[in-house]
Amino acid sequence: MIDHRWSPRRHEIGDFLARNQVPYQWLDVEASKEATHLLEQLGLGRKKLPVVIFPDGSYLVNPDVHQIAEKINLKTHAEKPFYDLIIIGSIKRVVSSVGEGAMAVQFIHRYLG
Repeated sequence: MIDHRWSPRRHEIGDFLARNQVPYQWLDVEASKEATHLLEQLGLGRKKLPVVIFPDGSYLVNPDVHQIAEKINLKTHAEKPFYDLIIIGSIKRVVSSVGEGAMAVQFIHRYLG
């Protein structure tokens, strides 16, 4: 991700990626020559930030977290129409319930903004 140090969008995207355990690297557009070089290669200027670059070379300009989730194949919707149990909150509860044979889905609203 390339953006300014104090950008609220950088923090929003970085927090989203960290909460979902997605490794990422942030480059400060004002301090990193690599950031400037990458923007030049992509034909983008400093006014079109943040830019999120993916391992396959594709990139998104000023994306929201839903666009990033879709791009990296994070599940954003339930896969089944019915579940035995829906857990809101702790993963520990999901593990103990699923251990008893229940089909469960965990929902934490803040993960998708």
